[in-house]
Amino acid sequence: MTFSLSLDPYNVKPSDIEVYHEIWPNPWVMPIFMLLIGSIAFLLGFPILFVVHKYFRKELHIDLQMGLFMVALDTASSLGIAFGGLLNLPPLNLMVKYHSLCIIQVFCVSTTLVTSMLIMGVIALERCLLIVYNIKLEDKVYWIIISVCLSIAVANDLMVVCTDSIGLQPSGGMCHYSVNTRYGRAAYIIMLFTSAGSFCVLIVSYCKIVYNRHVTSRREQLALGLDPAKVKRETNRTTVKLLSILVINLVTNLPYVITQIVGLFDPTYYTPRVAFFTVPFLVLSLWWNSVIYLGLNEKIYIKLKETVNEWRAKYVRNHLDRLNISL
Repeated sequence: MTFSLSLDPYNVKPSDIEVYHEIWPNPWVMPIFMLLIGSIAFLLGFPILFVVHKYFRKELHIDLQMGLFMVALDTASSLGIAFGGLLNLPPLNLMVKYHSLCIIQVFCVSTTLVTSMLIMGVIALERCLLIVYNIKLEDKVYWIIISVCLSIAVANDLMVVCTDSIGLQPSGGMCHYSVNTRYGRAAYIIMLFTSAGSFCVLIVSYCKIVYNRHVTSRREQLALGLDPAKVKRETNRTTVKLLSILVINLVTNLPYVITQIVGLFDPTYYTPRVAFFTVPFLVLSLWWNSVIYLGLNEKIYIKLKETVNEWRAKYVRNHLDRLNISL
């Protein structure tokens, strides 16, 4: 017996098994996708954390510190996403059978994922204040802001857990707030309001930085007699880099945010098909944030390649040694 998610959407919270039977196109696709992307994101994020902690932790500017914290959150999210995909494969289907696993995933994934989205805006704000307005605030100011962002996410999760307002999502691969309950809708509103604020700060800050870069480059070129071609190349390079970050963040996060906003007014809109085409973008942000972090830090990227090559060489040597011993 299947359950129609369109029945009394505001007052009836469907059970996880009822949501599971509505998954489109089938219960295999999204869990496999989440297991794959979550594993890749974790295998990328963990080496970055290792390399930065070992070689660069004493020389990071505040924007790189916050970026590293965002990578750490995304790495934790990727682990939760991967395990969620594994546990929800049809042969196991454990997240449907054991609601406690849903609760654990909400704390592991929702807290870190929402905080990561908010940190993007904090990083953009710091860059804009420093580059455009030449304002350098103390590092602790930004960490206080991040602490507030983390507290909001944790408070949201506590609210939905204590009021039984979480459940399996129509995508079938993860648990999150339930829009079919009052407190679940409240949690969504808080999450979407803060996320929208972060995106607005991100857009305004990076657009201001790009505009400021073009204005100052022309001024420096005239005042210092710099090579116009070289100045143009550097300006375009900065523009492409910042706009790429902006576009990637909007593409990976905005579809999910928009569908959730519409779903608050009409829960029947957020169908399994809509979830299938929006949730993957959000999951991909776990991978893209690590890629962006490496793209902005060439020294870390070079050291990461060296470290991975060392690990690979060590593994090959150990494997050959075991083969020689067995022979």
